[in-house]
Amino acid sequence: MTKCGTSKGLPGLPGPPHVWQTWWFRIALAVAAAGAVAAPAISATRMRVRRRLEHLERQRALERERARIARDIHDDLGASLTRIILLSQSVRANWRAGTGPKRTWIGFAARRANSRVDG
Repeated sequence: MTKCGTSKGLPGLPGPPHVWQTWWFRIALAVAAAGAVAAPAISATRMRVRRRLEHLERQRALERERARIARDIHDDLGASLTRIILLSQSVRANWRAGTGPKRTWIGFAARRANSRVDG
């Protein structure tokens, strides 16, 4: 017997295998090696996916901002055109009736239209 109380086997017969000689140690070593090889690949793939997702989120935010600006311009232009139409109808009605300051209304409508076109 050895100091720790285990038998090294009978003389002439081999004793129990060392830890590194056991089947479970070899399997654990193979799993650890596979993990050591796979971990950097998984990490790189996650990083690539994360960067792609961030890029797509920035692109989506930019598209939303562009759509909002387009809506604002459309709404502003629609309101201005409606006002010009109403002014034009008022001038036409006053013109036919022979009342009202015609040149002032026509000039105002023209200036309003030009301001919308010129920005």
